[in-house]
Amino acid sequence: MIAKGSIILLVILIIVSTITIPNLLKDLQNVGITENCDLNKLESDKIFKKCDFSDLDLSYKNLTRTHFVQSNFQNANLEGSNLSYAVLDGINFDGANLENVNLQGALLQSAIFTNANLKNSDLSNSYATNADFSHANLENVNFYKSRISGTDWTNANLIGADFTEVALTDLSGFDHSNWKDCDGFFMCTK
Repeated sequence: MIAKGSIILLVILIIVSTITIPNLLKDLQNVGITENCDLNKLESDKIFKKCDFSDLDLSYKNLTRTHFVQSNFQNANLEGSNLSYAVLDGINFDGANLENVNLQGALLQSAIFTNANLKNSDLSNSYATNADFSHANLENVNFYKSRISGTDWTNANLIGADFTEVALTDLSGFDHSNWKDCDGFFMCTK
């Protein structure tokens, strides 16, 4: 026999699902998925999958809340761009210029920043998982309150970087990085 509480719970679940699922589908329809990687459609609140933006000048673009999946920005110039709250999943920024870029609140999943210049960029409140910052210039980068896990820092320049209230786990390459004058982390030296 079905208990009265179970029936009430089932009715609530049915009501919530009929309200939530159509709204979720409507939201997904409003997000533009761009498979053809048209540069004219490179703007905020879009999804770009497997696009090649290598060697392009994308400086000072507003790409807030944009999702990039398995895309290539190798040697691209993104100086001064706004990628706040962006999702960067499997992105290659090898050799890219990301100086003064706003990556606040961004999700950096398996992103490659080898040899990239992120000088004076804001990565506060970001989430970096399995990212590669080896050989990157991270001078004066703000990592305030970021969550960083599984990240490689080999030969990274972290002079003046701010690690205040950062959660760091499962990291490598610290012993080969320049931590001079960074702030908020036990590896920082004066």
